[in-house]
Amino acid sequence: MKKTALIFFSFLLLCKFSFAQADTISDNKQDDKKLHSFSIEINPLKYLFNQYSLDVDYEISKKLFVDFYLSKVDSFTRLNGVGWTTLDASVSQYLSGYRFAFGVKKFENDLRQYKKISVDFSYKEGFNKEIHFAGPDESYHGAMLFNQKRLNIGLEAIYGMQCTFLKYFFLDFYVGGGLKYMHLETDRIKYWGKTGFYSENARLLFNKSNYILPTLNLGLNIGFKCFKK
Repeated sequence: MKKTALIFFSFLLLCKFSFAQADTISDNKQDDKKLHSFSIEINPLKYLFNQYSLDVDYEISKKLFVDFYLSKVDSFTRLNGVGWTTLDASVSQYLSGYRFAFGVKKFENDLRQYKKISVDFSYKEGFNKEIHFAGPDESYHGAMLFNQKRLNIGLEAIYGMQCTFLKYFFLDFYVGGGLKYMHLETDRIKYWGKTGFYSENARLLFNKSNYILPTLNLGLNIGFKCFKK
């Protein structure tokens, strides 16, 4: 807990320092006339929750960059389609996986503000969630073992602003939104009751759902940039 508070406090101090330096940076002629050719960004707040991310920009023409993003993603998702009365306080399953995004980023004339269009893919799985249940007529109890998979494909438009400090470092503030397609599958892999296993190998596609959902993306990254020689 103390470590988390220290990291968060240090990050707030860094934000304050960066804003204080913004006007000074605009007077630096070398930075105003020169856009970086390559940069690496991370989101330090995600590390507090054991989620990791890496964002890489590479220049393809003046003010135009390709953007690659990779992160580890974890979440809890409610199991759909369980059906019977559950005896557990929670029927949510822990999912873990990865997210990859590819986009094109264009900087404005001030070389700070940018617009980005990105395509996003993520895949997460959860294994061996045991759910205890009562039968439809409450006459017997049992348990089922579930696996769950979730695939997301999204398209987002993002607006951001980079604030440079110490010449090579910057904070990246961004906000955006879009739409995503989500495919969710729940598999039952075992099914048993008080008297023993009803089915040792009861793999069954228990539930399959597809959704189109809006997305909201906002955050703050810290990065390092390299200039052309």
